[in-house]
Amino acid sequence: MLRGSGINWDLRKVGFFDTSYRNFKFKIPLGLKGDCYDRFLIRIEEMRESVFILEQALKNLPAGKFLSANLKVVGPTRWDMRNSMENLIHHFKLHTEGFAIAKNVIYFSYEAPKGEFVSL
Repeated sequence: MLRGSGINWDLRKVGFFDTSYRNFKFKIPLGLKGDCYDRFLIRIEEMRESVFILEQALKNLPAGKFLSANLKVVGPTRWDMRNSMENLIHHFKLHTEGFAIAKNVIYFSYEAPKGEFVSL
């Protein structure tokens, strides 16, 4: 809503946390009036910029494995889940209960499709 009203606010550019967005070139679309139609146009332009960021990220993606080896955070593959009862149980527990967060863990916010999102 801020950008739709002409206020230049984007957590990826403000950089409250260490981010790799500094390596990407993208524009922050801004509206002029702040009405619903202006916010709609900003959202469409944000999606175009997101595709532009994704294209840059895919072009610079390093080769090799990209998933964590920590099976308490990453779920099993579909093949493993279908062929092993233990993996099926692990998948179910991970997606219904989530994973445990250690004490003294902080949270941060980042730019999401519908605005600012808070995460652990």
